[in-house]
Amino acid sequence: MKKVAYFLTLIFAVALLSTSCCKDDPIPDPDGITVSDLDGVWTFQSLNFVDVLHNTTVDGEYNTPTELSALNKFYDFVQLNFNFTSTSVTLSSTYLDEYVNGTGNWSNSYPYVLDGTLIKIDGNYLQFEIMNADTFDGNQLLLKLNVGNTDMPIGGIYTLQ
Repeated sequence: MKKVAYFLTLIFAVALLSTSCCKDDPIPDPDGITVSDLDGVWTFQSLNFVDVLHNTTVDGEYNTPTELSALNKFYDFVQLNFNFTSTSVTLSSTYLDEYVNGTGNWSNSYPYVLDGTLIKIDGNYLQFEIMNADTFDGNQLLLKLNVGNTDMPIGGIYTLQ
């Protein structure tokens, strides 16, 4: 009888050890932003770049037309809009004043991957970090441009609605 009790205890111990969690097990984040949270059109509201807030009013008129226009002379993607689907994003921008490429509207679609709080566009050609991932409410998206060309406002934070 002792051997049976010992054997059952041994089986129980092995079963317990083989089902315990380890640190490498991924823990799902129920509060994280998903691809479906990004789905839809996100419209430019402001760009905070080099400690200057460049923004628009509710009716779409510029609060700081001189600053936006001056910034747009040297940088691409100043006034940037996003239209996300599950696998691609269409970026669109309005060029102001005397930008090198002229004035008018531009748009292009790229594949993207959501990797935690990073949005990697076109094989990491562009990379945005979601700055409000912990407080995201579906109404406002804060994106920091981490990777891009030298003519883009790297480090700038876009506010989108």
